[in-house]
Amino acid sequence: MKNQNQYIIQEVIPGFSLGTPKALERMTDGHIHQTFCITETDGSKYILQRLNTAVFKFPRELVRNFGAITMCLENDHSYHFAVPRIVSTSTGSDLLEYNEEYWRCFSFIESEGSLTETDDLQLVYEVSKAYGHLAKSLLALDPTLIFDTIPNFHDPRTRTRQLHQALNSGNKERIKSAKGAITQLLDYEELAKQMQAIDLPQRVVHNDAKISNVLLTGGFKKVTAIIDFDTAMTGTVLFDFGDLVRSLACSAGEEAREAHFVRERYERILAGYIDGLGDSLGQKESENMSLGASYIIYEQALRFLADYLLNDRYYTIHHQHQNLHRAENQLQLLGSMLESLS
Repeated sequence: MKNQNQYIIQEVIPGFSLGTPKALERMTDGHIHQTFCITETDGSKYILQRLNTAVFKFPRELVRNFGAITMCLENDHSYHFAVPRIVSTSTGSDLLEYNEEYWRCFSFIESEGSLTETDDLQLVYEVSKAYGHLAKSLLALDPTLIFDTIPNFHDPRTRTRQLHQALNSGNKERIKSAKGAITQLLDYEELAKQMQAIDLPQRVVHNDAKISNVLLTGGFKKVTAIIDFDTAMTGTVLFDFGDLVRSLACSAGEEAREAHFVRERYERILAGYIDGLGDSLGQKESENMSLGASYIIYEQALRFLADYLLNDRYYTIHHQHQNLHRAENQLQLLGSMLESLS
C-alpha cells in the first residue's frame, strides 16, 4: 500500500502541468486544507492543496473565486505585493478531481514566513495598510462574480440566530456553566442590530484579515504578500478592519485567559487601513469603523460560545471548556475596547 507522499507524487502531481518533483513536504500552518510544498529538480516550488469539502462544500466555485481575485490583483499595477498564480491541470482546468478528492496547485511565494501576533507598531501599520490596499484593488472586481463560499459568513441576523438556536438545543449543563458569558452576549446583541441597520457599500473583501495571512520578509518587517483568499466574498471593509483589530489590538491571543484592548495598536491599525484604502473609503464606512470592529469581536465570541453549547462541533479543542474560555477572552477584549473608545 502506498503511503500518502507516494500517492501524491505518483498519482496527484502528474495531473498538473509541473516538472519532476524532487521533494514533497507537508505544511502544518493551515488548519482547513491539507497543504504540501512541492520542490522540483530545478529548485522551483509550488503549493499543493487537498481541499476540505466538509468546510468548503463548493470546491469548483472556491477555485473560480481564487482565479478571479488573483487575476484582478495581477491586473492592478499599483498592487505591489506578490500574488499566487494558479497552476493548471494537464487538461487546462484550475482544479484536479481525482478519486473523489479535489486538489489545486499554485505558485510558492518566497518569504521568511508569517506571524500570529506582534507588538511592533510599525508592522501593525504596514499589515493594516496592505489589507486596505487589497480592498482598494478588489474594488475593480464585480462582487456578483464572486460566489459566497460560506453563505451568510458575517451576517448579523444569521449569527444571532446561531446563538439562540444553541441556547434552545444546546447542552443544558454547559448552558448553566456559561451563564455569565451568555448574559454578556445577549447584552451586546444591540451591536448586531446596529450593524444590520447600516446600508453599507458591498464589495469584495478578504474576510480573514489577520497577520497570520501575511507573508513577511526583511526581518519580519516588510509585507511581501497577502494569502488565503478562500473566504474572500462580498461584504464590507468594516469586516476586515474588525478582524485586524480583533487579532492585532489585543494584549494576548484568543487562547489566553485574559485579554484587553490596546488603544495604541488600534490607532495604528486605523491609520494604516485608511491609508491603504485611500479615496476608495466612503463616508458611511469611515463613520462606522469602530462599530465594525466591535461587531466582529462580538461575533467571534458568539461563535465560540455557540460551539461550546453544542458540544464543540466546529472548533478544535484540547480541553473541555476551551471554547467557553475563548468566548470569555473575546468578551473581555470587547468590553475593554468599548470602554476605551467611549
